[in-house]
Amino acid sequence: MVGLKELIEAALGRRRFSIFFKNVNLVNVYTGEVYKSNIGVLGDRICYVGEGSCFDASELVDGNDLFLVPGLIDSHLHVESSMVTPRRFAEAVLPHGVTTAVADPHEIANVLGIEGVKAMIENSRGLNLKLYFWAPTCVPSLPGFENSGAEINAEDVIEMLKLDGVLGLG
Repeated sequence: MVGLKELIEAALGRRRFSIFFKNVNLVNVYTGEVYKSNIGVLGDRICYVGEGSCFDASELVDGNDLFLVPGLIDSHLHVESSMVTPRRFAEAVLPHGVTTAVADPHEIANVLGIEGVKAMIENSRGLNLKLYFWAPTCVPSLPGFENSGAEINAEDVIEMLKLDGVLGLG
């Protein structure tokens, strides 16, 4: 992992970038603005964004005025509602810029309980998409009015919160 000192040195032109993208249109997803820019990367970190020319880089990429956007994050979705596996979901969204998603596996929990949630987590391993999960908290959604096949209680929620890849409550 590249340290802060090395990132600063590269940004100041004192260290070689791993990759330098020149002539790109950088999309700022917060403001909606588009900037003509050059971008320097060291290791897996962006450490330079500006109009300066490349200082030195192992790989130089001419963007030819194409657009460069950061990886997009979908912060709440239901993979199983798409009727595909996590792998097929990743194959569908990655080409459109989604690099990270946080899924609420509520539907599979309704049918299979905590074992369904564990299966979703297991099936998300090894993907190019970073897929995290929320722990479903109300299964079934309307106790006493529906019988979907499973129930999740407080102990199940506590167990799910300890699972690798579960970020919090859904």
